[in-house]
Amino acid sequence: MSIKVGDLVRYVRSHPKEAFMVYQVAATLDDDDGSWILLLEEDDDCPDAPIAPGIWGGFGCWEESKEFIVVS
Repeated sequence: MSIKVGDLVRYVRSHPKEAFMVYQVAATLDDDDGSWILLLEEDDDCPDAPIAPGIWGGFGCWEESKEFIVVS
């Protein structure tokens, strides 16, 4: 299953204390190095807090899509 903008995802190998965290995909990119996703960013004024109910923010960097699974 291909990850799309707007999908809710979770790290495949998350730290056990962060296994509950769900993120939303802001952008996707495919290039010669692979398939990448960009997560919606966390709020700079309120770091380490959900950006929406049940949704955590990323850190503004591209990550390999194979590191994530889509959650329902």
